[in-house]
Amino acid sequence: MSKKDQFRLSDDDTENKGTVFVADLTTNATVLGATAKVVTSVTTKLATFKGFNAKTKDKKNRTSIDIENKKVAKKDLVA
Repeated sequence: MSKKDQFRLSDDDTENKGTVFVADLTTNATVLGATAKVVTSVTTKLATFKGFNAKTKDKKNRTSIDIENKKVAKKDLVA
């Protein structure tokens, strides 16, 4: 049985908080003990989510696959 996340963030909030997190992680990687691989991974996940989030905002040109890709990218980023 999976647990529900205690926080429900809108897509824009997720993007904003992700951007702040990546900036803080990048700035403080040494202090936090984050390797370059971790920083790169999180940065890539954020960029992927941002791309799909932007694509799904165009309601006339988005597809159901775009929406699903955004949901998967958001879940991956939050995890």
